[in-house]
Amino acid sequence: MVRRDADVAVVGAGLAGLTAALDLRSAGYEVVVLEARHRVGGRTVNAELGDGKVVEMGGEWIGPTQDAIAELARDLGVETFPTYYDGEHLARIDGEIRRHPEPFPELRPEVQVQVEAALRDLESRAATVPVDAPWDAPDAEAMDATSFEEWVRANVGDPEVRGIVRIVSDIQATPAAELSLLWTLYSLAASNGFASMANVPHGAQQDRFVGGSQLVSIRAAERLGDAVVLDAPVDRITTSGTMTVVRSERLEVGCRRVVVAAPPGSRSSRRCRRTPTRSCRGCIPGR
Repeated sequence: MVRRDADVAVVGAGLAGLTAALDLRSAGYEVVVLEARHRVGGRTVNAELGDGKVVEMGGEWIGPTQDAIAELARDLGVETFPTYYDGEHLARIDGEIRRHPEPFPELRPEVQVQVEAALRDLESRAATVPVDAPWDAPDAEAMDATSFEEWVRANVGDPEVRGIVRIVSDIQATPAAELSLLWTLYSLAASNGFASMANVPHGAQQDRFVGGSQLVSIRAAERLGDAVVLDAPVDRITTSGTMTVVRSERLEVGCRRVVVAAPPGSRSSRRCRRTPTRSCRGCIPGR
């Protein structure tokens, strides 16, 4: 097995892992990124259409509240363009596809009232979650141990209303049962509320990336060069004294610190279902 030594090993070459690696290198640390797949980008991936055109098969949008990815894209020379927004809208509610001219479908009055009440409750709770340190929120431990699905079932009685409220997790491409309540509230706080999270103009779906969203990760990996190792799924992380060893079948990395950049809903994060920022603080060996 090949052995490499570094100051920090990063597990995962999605946007989070690559950004961490770039920041660490800028700070003067030697870093190695291990990625299980044959590509970088995590939950962003481009599919080739020919003639240099691509369509995104994962995350694809960027909005005005997403300052970090906007800054990274500018630094890497990736431009954006407005999302196409003309025509009717489609929504699947309670198994039914509905067409509607406005961004959100018209609901029965009794359903509308309950949806608005549930979203107000969530946004009120989200206001207590510090975006820079969600683990410092009141009752953070309890909220981190509760799934968003558990909160929905405990606080929303109508099945149709539940389906609509779950849009908060659907936007994050993760089932409500696989997101903690704390992570959900943190996401709402970071997005400045549900409307900003769900809207196209002035919202999280406002723009797209020229060349596809995966291009941001591709450019980041190019800048990191041979520090990024693909086809290297990590199967063990062990710590002895001040040294941590990160192992995959093709590479072993000795390091002082480890950053595990696993997305919500991944196999590793399903074990605890906790807010990534909190679980990483407690679970990273060598920390």
